[in-house]
Amino acid sequence: MGYVVAMETESPRPDCTRCKELEKQVAELAAEVKRLAKKLEFKTRVVRRCFLLGNDPVTGKNYDHRKVWIEQQRQRLAANFGIDLLCFSILSNHFHLILRSRPDVVESWDDSEVARRWMMLCPVRKKNGGSAEEPNEFELNSTGR
Repeated sequence: MGYVVAMETESPRPDCTRCKELEKQVAELAAEVKRLAKKLEFKTRVVRRCFLLGNDPVTGKNYDHRKVWIEQQRQRLAANFGIDLLCFSILSNHFHLILRSRPDVVESWDDSEVARRWMMLCPVRKKNGGSAEEPNEFELNSTGR
């Protein structure tokens, strides 16, 4: 859907009802564009006809076991970045994410919180299951912040 907005510098008839309606529509459109500008669509594809999920008709292999891994990674990444994951779709060879940037959340983070979140994504230590171990004070202080 596209919009084309043309505005004159001076309204020929300022009391014109149609002009007031157009001004209102332009203001609503500007507000909607501003709201949508904070949302991003992220899409990625696999290469070489590989399959992310489902049955690969060439090799006969089933890749549905990856669904749990993708869901865990999605939750881990969304929890450590200043974003909201609004919706997602995972298909056999690609996925879509609709993300919203949250600068209001990020501005409340101090250096220690940024370092902690980074170390949860790139951990120094891991638990037995492979998930990140919460960084201790020494590790946070060693980040050079």
